[in-house]
Amino acid sequence: MTPEDSSGSTTTESGNDDFSELADTATERARSLAEEGKETAAKQIGGIATAIRGAAREFERQMPQGADIIRSAAASLESGAERLRQRSVDEWLQAANRVARNEPVALFGGALLAGFALSRFFNSSRPSTRAGGKQG
Repeated sequence: MTPEDSSGSTTTESGNDDFSELADTATERARSLAEEGKETAAKQIGGIATAIRGAAREFERQMPQGADIIRSAAASLESGAERLRQRSVDEWLQAANRVARNEPVALFGGALLAGFALSRFFNSSRPSTRAGGKQG
């Protein structure tokens, strides 16, 4: 195709427009999934906080100071869940970008720890293998 061929550039522009539209759709879908995940995580954290408060009630008579510490932990979790709900995915991404620019070593360390934790989780949820090679 020669540079003078206008149909070639129209096809290229149309392809770029299609790609851009596809990228925008994928971005919106990812953002929507991230928002859903954020809400699910906030609900789960709230549930954990509720369970911790129940544990604090159990400890109240036996260890009042321990119950106070447990209630404090539950309050911290609830506060974190509320912050998670209030901030948008874009705000979380901006905060992550700031951390990446300002504290790259901390980000790398956090990613390393998260990878290790995920690895342990997936390995523990996999069925164990016996010496004979059978799964049980």
